[in-house]
Amino acid sequence: MRQLARLLLKIKEINNDITTLYMAMKPTNFLTLIQAVKNVCVSSYESVHSFKIPSLALKLGHHLRKCAKIARGVALRKGDLNTDKDMTNFLNIMDIEWSNRISSNAVRTLVDKKMNCVQMLPITEDIIKLNRHLDALIEIYKFNIQNDVDLKQSWSKLAAAILCRIILFNKRRSEEASRMTLSQYACRPNWKEQATQETKESLTPLETKLAERLIIVEVRGKSHKNPKVPILMTTYLKDVIDLLIKSRSQVEINPQNIYVFARTNMSLQSLRGYDCLNKFCNETELKRPELLTSTKLRKYVATVAQIFNLTENESDWLAKHLGHDIRTHREHYRLHESAVELTKVSRILLAVDSGNASKYAGKSLQDINLEVDRT
Repeated sequence: MRQLARLLLKIKEINNDITTLYMAMKPTNFLTLIQAVKNVCVSSYESVHSFKIPSLALKLGHHLRKCAKIARGVALRKGDLNTDKDMTNFLNIMDIEWSNRISSNAVRTLVDKKMNCVQMLPITEDIIKLNRHLDALIEIYKFNIQNDVDLKQSWSKLAAAILCRIILFNKRRSEEASRMTLSQYACRPNWKEQATQETKESLTPLETKLAERLIIVEVRGKSHKNPKVPILMTTYLKDVIDLLIKSRSQVEINPQNIYVFARTNMSLQSLRGYDCLNKFCNETELKRPELLTSTKLRKYVATVAQIFNLTENESDWLAKHLGHDIRTHREHYRLHESAVELTKVSRILLAVDSGNASKYAGKSLQDINLEVDRT
């Protein structure tokens, strides 16, 4: 909505007779629309065929097509054949000319920007320092809630700290954890009940201990092909989340709010993982706080994992946990997903989370022996 509003403002600068987005989507105004897109995406002074914000150009194309289809649907319901014809013609022009005028140049700009670009990853020392800071805050706010001290503010800060701790540990997209619902948390899978006897018997003593100390919650992810996303957490964090849920009614949480990490003041929204992570990074003395984003954390653990001597199966387990694409045929005939997440992937996550990944260079998962502490 905001992106289209910015586009409409640029259109009005070119032609103030165009006052609505519908008018801008008339075929006769297509060239004006194209120029406005170039202006809002800031065409590069070095080349008229490149953009400073290429991703915005691509998004605007999707938004405009969607708006045209919505307008066409409304017109058909009203029997407005003129509007239907205008929107059909607009979509036809988009199919014919949009690629040559906008999207191909935007894609080329994105590719050029990625070439010879230094990929900066989070600093291990920063991750460890932030983890310790969050652990300390969790203890403080947990104590406050248990003793009714500044209850509302403590609840919000505890929820934000737990959310960030889960994001840092799982190294997944921040919004996946932040949108965990109460029903998803309550209906989390029990690997002991679902895993086969053969799977249980194949586990090493360490893996059995990991399965006892960790839980898995399945939430909805970004991908439509594989919408189920696993979130791992320790039983300690589970106990603190239980405290959050138990005290919701005392801190102005809307009864209709379905999220575990809910906003206060009767909101229906969840906390934003990105905002929470950014806030805690800025209040901690880190060397490169700007590098601690969920996207870079995923790249970080994928990069660090290369020092382990992972088998093809183990690499696939990690790729799936991080939400990276893997070949379709590897999705079949695996150990049960809950057991794999709890016992296999968690070894890698715990090793990386502790900052001691270098100790296990060249080792297979079976050779990674670590202490299962509170995370």
